[in-house]
Amino acid sequence: MSRGEAEKVTKGFTSQKYCSVPEGMKEHCSKKIIKAHTVSKSGCLAEISDETNHVLGLKPSLSSLNKNSGIVHLEKIGINRASTFGGFCSFHDKELFSPIEDNEFVYTEEQCFLLAYRAVAKEQYAKQSQSDFVELLK
Repeated sequence: MSRGEAEKVTKGFTSQKYCSVPEGMKEHCSKKIIKAHTVSKSGCLAEISDETNHVLGLKPSLSSLNKNSGIVHLEKIGINRASTFGGFCSFHDKELFSPIEDNEFVYTEEQCFLLAYRAVAKEQYAKQSQSDFVELLK
């Protein structure tokens, strides 16, 4: 497989879209999968963004690793795209995460749980993408 083909396949796995809620909640899915934030855009990302609404982050890819001799560099990312993954439908993202997106963060048990849940969902999404890629290589 050429580097270009590997890049294309990798991008396909990391752009998969599905709602990460438990099966018992899927009946309410809106079917519109969104770019869900792992870090709150309205609170955290907006606070650390520059005047153009960009933050520094990692956008690892095979081509950038090759171009930079294996060294990962921070790049400017717009806050609408920073820390996102295709892991929740629009209904569940709004319904589940409203307590941390639409309210001041005051460290309630619910808010802390939701932050952890979203991080776990993102990690599971990433691991599933990696697993799918490894299966393709077999």
